[in-house]
Formats: sequence, structure tokens, C-alpha cells
Amino acid sequence: MPKTLDKPTSLGLLDRLDQKDLRRKISGAGAHQYKLNPPLLISVIEAFEKQQGGSLPGDYRSFITEFRKELSQNNVAKNWGFCILLL
Repeated sequence: MPKTLDKPTSLGLLDRLDQKDLRRKISGAGAHQYKLNPPLLISVIEAFEKQQGGSLPGDYRSFITEFRKELSQNNVAKNWGFCILLL
């Protein structure tokens, strides 16, 4: 396992899992299919932060604005403990 999970490394790991777990038996894979939600706009994040009266950590902010791809209601991020922002 790599020490850092930058975007290319993480997407590569997801692709490898996708290819190896054809029967979708790992970590809710039958639901999330190794797909991530689409990125959020900065304006959505700022509206959420204003509504909540605080700011999100920089790494998480980067993840949800730059990292996510392909819409899936039961996505990898959700199954791995990330929450979805609801405004």
C-alpha cells in the first residue's frame, strides 16, 4: 500500500480493485461498483461552510472538489466513511 493516496494513486487502486473483484464481494462493491461521486463546485462548498458556520479541512475540501468521479448513489467514498454534503 502506498504511503500517500494522491489522485492518480487512489484512482489506480480503485481500478485494480474493480478488475480483481469481478464478483463484487469487497467492502460494499456490489453497491458502489468502485465509482466515486462527481466533484462539487467551490460555490457549493462555500455555501455549505457558510450555512454551518465553519470550514472543511483542506484535504477533504480538495477531495470533494477535485477527486470524485462518476455518479453513484452508493459510492466508494460513502462506504469508506466519507459523508456527502447535503444543502
